[in-house]
Amino acid sequence: MVLPAASQVRALLDAVPPRWRAYVAVCAFAGLRLGEASALRVADVDFLRRTITVARQVQGYGTAAEVRAPKYGSERTVYAAPGLTEILAAHVAGHCPGKDPGRWLLATVGRCRPGRSARCGAGRPARPDARGCTCITCGTSMPAASSRPGATW
Repeated sequence: MVLPAASQVRALLDAVPPRWRAYVAVCAFAGLRLGEASALRVADVDFLRRTITVARQVQGYGTAAEVRAPKYGSERTVYAAPGLTEILAAHVAGHCPGKDPGRWLLATVGRCRPGRSARCGAGRPARPDARGCTCITCGTSMPAASSRPGATW
């Protein structure tokens, strides 16, 4: 495994759309797997103690996606650097409407915006799964679908 240099991580954070910044940051700075980051709830982040509780992961995609325990019983609490908690706090303020602490932290990543005519990468009306991560019309991940020509996320 080759770890990216700090400058590479900074370049990636600067290049991704704002709604993706928290997702990339939690993977890069807290060491979470993609499925673990996808399954975070707002309540899993303790902003005062600067910790993140990893209690579940999203596995699979499309209609086969499910939320389950992390791989190999790796539930844990990880330290979150002050810069990461600032990124996550800004994400919650800007992208996680509501007051329920059990709401998904990164649910707006790839989710269709209300009032928009969203189309998946296959050109059909998009239907995000319950997590908003996969188009159940064509089975592609929302990040992959959103990068295809004609996709509108």
